[in-house]
Amino acid sequence: MQAACTMAETFRADNQVFANIALYETRIHRLIARNRKELSEMQAERKATEARVRKEGIRLLELADFMGATLDDAGFIIANDDKDFLYDGFVFSIAGTRAIIKRDQLLRLAEDCAKKGWDRTKITIPKAA
Repeated sequence: MQAACTMAETFRADNQVFANIALYETRIHRLIARNRKELSEMQAERKATEARVRKEGIRLLELADFMGATLDDAGFIIANDDKDFLYDGFVFSIAGTRAIIKRDQLLRLAEDCAKKGWDRTKITIPKAA
């Protein structure tokens, strides 16, 4: 009984403090929601930038391979013993990028074959490099 009375007296004497706690909680929840939204926007922007930069890097690596040039000539900075390249602030795997290039080439060939009705007489298959 004494504990309940003490709690009631404390609440009555400091009721404004308890009201402020609820106000602070509401403000904190609003800040969290705003920060989450801002984080999501920043992540989406970064993903879009990375996709654009990756596409450019793929094309430049294709060009470097086509011309027989080194990656440095294509504007890359090589890292990790020629396993990765740095382009426009992003690091990409050379082997992974070449795998993407190969997949894209095969998909383009498959699309061309499909357009020509899979008729071998109408299809020119490129020779392996």
